[in-house]
Amino acid sequence: MEPKKLQLVIEPDERLHKKSLPFDFATMNARALAIAMANVMALHEGIGLAAPQVGLPLRLVIIDEATVAEYDKADTPDEPLFVMINPRVLCLSDKEVEAEEGCLSLPKMFADVVRPESIEIEYHDINGNVCRRKASGTMARCIQHELDHLEGKLFIDHLSPLKRSMIRSKLRKPRKE
Repeated sequence: MEPKKLQLVIEPDERLHKKSLPFDFATMNARALAIAMANVMALHEGIGLAAPQVGLPLRLVIIDEATVAEYDKADTPDEPLFVMINPRVLCLSDKEVEAEEGCLSLPKMFADVVRPESIEIEYHDINGNVCRRKASGTMARCIQHELDHLEGKLFIDHLSPLKRSMIRSKLRKPRKE
């Protein structure tokens, strides 16, 4: 699939529930894919997007770091788009926090999710360099949310079966647009 033809995948779609494959820098253009994903994310007014959400089972995630900084009332970053390729979690904090989450692949659905307050990850940047990063607050939550997509999980998978069932039934109802 060409990056310029990417479209958002909506639940229920089996591609959202499959574990992603490693991104191969030798055969794929990380920059072109990240830009195409950023266009989809902006079109749908999101702050993060994982490759499975555009139908690609690849371990690539983007986060709109400028918007995350606004949520946390932090300084605007030099690079507004944070790209993580083949990320892996090094450490999660023991302390957990609850906050509302939503997802572009589950339009207009929101629920409170409990997640670790901070995270440390290792990943490749857009140029293939190995990087490490620690994050807390909204950025930690966004990273964890997007990394879940790479494992075939949605934020509703963190909810009780009853809440998850309620959200899924709402998704099946015809949308008025």
